[in-house]
Amino acid sequence: MSGTDDYREAIRHLPRTTLAQAERFALHVSRAHSWYKHLPIRPKVPFVFYLDPGAGMNLVHTRTGETALVEITDEKSRFHYTWQTTVNYRRRFGHWNYQSNHAPTLMFQEAGGVVNTAGKGLTILTESGDWVFVPPDLVEAGMALVNAFVHPSPNLRIWADRLERFGLSWPTTSFSTRQDQLELLSTVIQHELAGRVSLARLVESVSEDMLELVKRSCAKESDVASQWGINTWDWPDDQLLNQLQSGGLNERLVSAVIKYTVVFKYLSPLEEKKNDAMSPLSVALAEERGRQLMAMTDAMSRFQEASASGSG
Repeated sequence: MSGTDDYREAIRHLPRTTLAQAERFALHVSRAHSWYKHLPIRPKVPFVFYLDPGAGMNLVHTRTGETALVEITDEKSRFHYTWQTTVNYRRRFGHWNYQSNHAPTLMFQEAGGVVNTAGKGLTILTESGDWVFVPPDLVEAGMALVNAFVHPSPNLRIWADRLERFGLSWPTTSFSTRQDQLELLSTVIQHELAGRVSLARLVESVSEDMLELVKRSCAKESDVASQWGINTWDWPDDQLLNQLQSGGLNERLVSAVIKYTVVFKYLSPLEEKKNDAMSPLSVALAEERGRQLMAMTDAMSRFQEASASGSG
């Protein structure tokens, strides 16, 4: 492994990622695995976002014992619902990558050798063929804390069945029915999320016209994705974000509006179910997902600033 100065040099000439690519990458990561199964609720765990010249490529262990990054081009090699070609990955996300010790991994056979989705941790492959570490200061800058609530489809029953795995425990009580158990867990989680700043407060200065513009755009792209799969969802795009910025929203507020809109997709039908005992929990979880998406894009923004300021 080479020194950390080599990392900065390796990413120096990468195309600068756009705000749209960062927003899309946060959404992609939040549903890249069934995080409600794989992440704890307590404590939150670190995800590190960093720039990688090899992002979107397969890590292949060849038959001769070498390790290489290979561009993904074969449309027939799909192995996971997040699969996509390198070209499409980079169009959507630029050169963003992330690392989590909790991510499930896969190994499968390709023509050139064995592909391991675990990667090589917080390292990148340079043009000279050296693996170099992401420097500690950039790891810290690119870190976001997330938990099982980051996934758009949480599962109360899974959490109730294995509380200790998710960092929870029951109060001293007895349950007469399964529904009693689920309702108590709902109360515990709502208490966990009480007092957090709501996404609605973050965007309260944004005009209704602006919010409706983003909601319509999101709904349109969501309809396409429901037909063709999540990797056809190229939302938000640069045109939409430019419209928001032209309307007077700074980059931070634009980012908040995107998260608020994604959460709105899940809240709108729930707000109509006033008698549904689980509705308050669903609303709280959706809001928390939005806050964790904000943590992800904040981490990417910090990383870009830190890597630029340290490049001399």
